[in-house]
Amino acid sequence: MRAVPLTLLALLLAGCDGPSTYACPAIGYSSSLVVELAPDWPADHAHSVTIECDEPCGVPSMDGGDAASTRTAVLAEGAALFDWVGDEASAVVTVRAADGAELAKVDAELEWARVGGSEECGGPLEATVTIPAP
Repeated sequence: MRAVPLTLLALLLAGCDGPSTYACPAIGYSSSLVVELAPDWPADHAHSVTIECDEPCGVPSMDGGDAASTRTAVLAEGAALFDWVGDEASAVVTVRAADGAELAKVDAELEWARVGGSEECGGPLEATVTIPAP
């Protein structure tokens, strides 16, 4: 009777490749969405960027709530950086003036590229959206 369990164990272990040759760190990676203005934007014309996603995008709120479907950041030197969790394929990006007037709105396809880590272990991703001048 002992032969049956040992045979099953041998068959199960035969499909294993053995121990891994590398160890992945136990790190939760955060990705980034960069929104930049094209070089031909008038200086100090744009003030903030709003990102809208079909599903909650970005990172959960600081108070522990869920991620929101809309996020806003102030532009600094013609760019805004959003911390991101997920790999959404698209987002609506709106650039606004200081008074809130809409200056440009783009339905952007997000192309994520790994910027750290490794193929085996994963790592942070980054997507960049460049908004043409109005």
